Amino acid sequence: SGRYWRRVTKLRHINFSSCVLLTDHACSHLAHAVPKLEFLELAGIGPELRDDGLVRLLSTTPYIRRLDLEDATEVTDAVLAALTPAPPDPAPVPRRNAPPPPPEPGHALENLVLAYTNVESDALAALGRGCPRLRVLEADNTRMTGLVLKEFVHTARARGIPDARVVAVDCRSV
Repeated sequence: SGRYWRRVTKLRHINFSSCVLLTDHACSHLAHAVPKLEFLELAGIGPELRDDGLVRLLSTTPYIRRLDLEDATEVTDAVLAALTPAPPDPAPVPRRNAPPPPPEPGHALENLVLAYTNVESDALAALGRGCPRLRVLEADNTRMTGLVLKEFVHTARARGIPDARVVAVDCRSV
């Protein structure tokens, strides 16, 4: 019938760091089960974690604030696209008694750690522009360029985000 029964939990923090047997299929099973998730740590996962399951999970966790993808070597731009909120409508039409739109994934993202991932510089720049609360961006051995650094600093200053920082380690294009 296409219906899936999941036990919905109130978990806010999950740490799967160094669980090398975790796959994207396992992440797919977590989709819709942890809608209040704020902290997701997947450091040291390795090559078994791919985009599909992680995108499914992140698209159902709109309150995610911290995401650690250190050593998730098979993660690509698709994950960053799932985290990047759509740009706001320039002229929304006010409707009476209309419920507010549901929050989008990435609207609350504050801290992102990427290391040894296959993400491109354009996806990082779009994420920095789209996530209004992003204050910490750590990239280790990624394709980040100096333009992303400049844009992140400029955007953080324009938004007045206190203690914003960007870390680029072994990013050869910087």
